Amino acid sequence: MELPPLRPFQRQALDILECNPQVHLIATAATGSGKSRIFEELARKSNTPPQSLTQTLIISPLQALVRQQRERLTTLGVDVVDRFDSHGSLPQALVMTPESLARRIDRGMLIPKTALFVVDECHCIDQWGGSFRPEFALVPALVSRFKIQRSLWLSATLSAEARARLRRQLPEPQQELGEFTLQKNLRIQRVKVPWNERAEFLKRWLDHSQHAGIVFASTRGACIDLARLMASWTPTPESVTAYHAGLVPEERQAAEDGIRSGRIRWVVATSAFGMGMNFPSLRWVILWQVPYSVLDLAQMLGRAGRTANEPATAFALWDDADFFWLSKHLQTSQLQELRELYETTEGLDRRLEAHFSERPLEHSVET
Repeated sequence: MELPPLRPFQRQALDILECNPQVHLIATAATGSGKSRIFEELARKSNTPPQSLTQTLIISPLQALVRQQRERLTTLGVDVVDRFDSHGSLPQALVMTPESLARRIDRGMLIPKTALFVVDECHCIDQWGGSFRPEFALVPALVSRFKIQRSLWLSATLSAEARARLRRQLPEPQQELGEFTLQKNLRIQRVKVPWNERAEFLKRWLDHSQHAGIVFASTRGACIDLARLMASWTPTPESVTAYHAGLVPEERQAAEDGIRSGRIRWVVATSAFGMGMNFPSLRWVILWQVPYSVLDLAQMLGRAGRTANEPATAFALWDDADFFWLSKHLQTSQLQELRELYETTEGLDRRLEAHFSERPLEHSVET
């Protein structure tokens, strides 16, 4: 399979991991920048005898991502296995969620210290590693527990605070590479739109745009209702789909296949359609309401504009009513942080870059 030339960021990461038999690399880059290509290149290389074949363990947060990564690695000639086998004839990869990994370790699975240990979307350790998905919080400790020599931690939205916490949990030697950036081809607009006018705003945009895109809603009910409304606006209602955590795997797979083939042009989704989901055909994104966190905001914006030479558009809709609704679900500091992002006259892209940088702007609120 012929692959495009490596980008400078990918080449830098590969050089670090290939030239250092012991290193723990935290790599940050924009959505759509090709972070997965780093571990794909390493996983498919096999210039050593069979008894020391490349072995890669990849931890991903979502079953949809696990499925996509398994398919991709298989296409690249990597043997995607259920357990590492020293008698195989191809480079081997295990791909699983933290929960699956925890269950296997409880049943006695060992991680070879020479395996490349990859954690994709590693900001989930900080975001979800509490009571929601506690297995995530245990992932960094596995590096020391199994004396893993090389690990790769990938994210587009790892904040300075989360990065510092991760570094404290990893052994030396460590390296960091990259920084948070938004796609340069993505034009972001904050638009203050009252709730009773949002359907009209959406309809005008759909009538105008000739490209496929995605609308993000915060709840499953809103997602389903919006998909039904949008389906009533088109002579091909089958080109609209809702995507949320309530779908069974077969329904998610069908939706993803439809987007990839072009049969589905309009997607209405919750955050279940988020991290790492790579569909270059999606050229616009509308955030129907203010999301629950700055991280969710950045991830949702990252679903569009994943083809660098094609312009993309994002609309972040908001009104005071959004913050009233969120006040029932968020802490005061989180709510204030979101308010500042939406209400400031400064560009949203710069505000987000400040949030994820080492030195946030002085007047921003840190959680």
